[in-house]
Amino acid sequence: DFQNTVRSTYADQSPDTGSLQDLYIDETESILRTEYAWKAGANDWQISLEGALNSLATANEVQRLDPTTGGHVPAFASPETVVEEKRAEAAITWGRQLAANLSLQASIGGEYSELSQSGQRGKTRSFWRPKGFVSAAWKATPDLDLRLRVSRAVGQLNFFDFVASTDLGSGNNQAGNPDLVPEQSWDIELEATKTLGPWGSLTITGIHRAISDRVTQIPIGATDEAPGNVDRATINFLRARGTFKLDPIGWRGAQIDLTTFIRETSVYDPLDGIYRPFSGSQRRLLDASLRHDVPASDWAYGGGIYAYDSEPGVRLNQISQRSLDGADGYVYVEHKDVAGLKLRATVGNLLNAGDVFSRMVFVNRRGGPVAFSEAEDRTYGTIFTFDISGSFG
Repeated sequence: DFQNTVRSTYADQSPDTGSLQDLYIDETESILRTEYAWKAGANDWQISLEGALNSLATANEVQRLDPTTGGHVPAFASPETVVEEKRAEAAITWGRQLAANLSLQASIGGEYSELSQSGQRGKTRSFWRPKGFVSAAWKATPDLDLRLRVSRAVGQLNFFDFVASTDLGSGNNQAGNPDLVPEQSWDIELEATKTLGPWGSLTITGIHRAISDRVTQIPIGATDEAPGNVDRATINFLRARGTFKLDPIGWRGAQIDLTTFIRETSVYDPLDGIYRPFSGSQRRLLDASLRHDVPASDWAYGGGIYAYDSEPGVRLNQISQRSLDGADGYVYVEHKDVAGLKLRATVGNLLNAGDVFSRMVFVNRRGGPVAFSEAEDRTYGTIFTFDISGSFG
């Protein structure tokens, strides 16, 4: 059970406004899975069976602040709604070493699910979705590994999208949609890992996803909205991960770890009929760190930098943007054996990063008259952390 309270006071002495929300949530997930594998000559086989029973029960009551008494009076309440899923999945997988440096694996199967929802708009529906993959691994040279995977995937639904909800902090209301179906996608992934000898290794991963039945916000009537399915969406993703050792230049025990990616997304917007990025999707990321384990000692030190940016958040009546203002930098020093414990002292946010949020809300739909706009800029200064880990003895 959750209780949320929001109260606003005004500089012009207008009466306070606010709300109190009582939210009841009960989620369960039960999964039973069995696998059987065997070899038949040069072939590897596996059969897998999985069954799941998932449920969500929720109820919501909102009360409004009465400025005359300072108490709360009932505004609206939604009765308990129960969403249940019964899901079964079966697959058979085959694998074979085609050559000393080439292997192939393939799987074919399917997923059956039955979704039911109680309440006035409740219904029971069932789905059958094929799924599977083909994957090849090739050691092209002694220091270069390539992997290609093509798959048909089936997504899982968020049960909260089936029921109406209210976010007091943002003032957003959302209708439920009992007609949602799981999204499906064709995924192509190509990965290359290059061993750099004494310098470390580098892995480059590229992914393309062609999605059908993508869940996004759709119009309900003239002013409301709810999660719903649209026909097409795509994701293109490129990531680099590497560990670079500095021993070859004479800095023994030092290494740089790097992760960076760029993601491009596109989904059909049912409001204006154009394609836009996924709402709030992380677009770019940089996570780089340096660590030096001092030779012949228990001491280590290092530091790093972390930065990202995201696509705007999009609803049918507003556009928002939340991001990290600048980059988060940190340094640390570590001792690996103090009576069997590891001690680390870290100084974080050296570059004075903060959180920035802006939002423009329209009267009914995006592009119409502006109801209000808001901007937040939060800084939190330098952060000092002391970690103790390990065990005595």
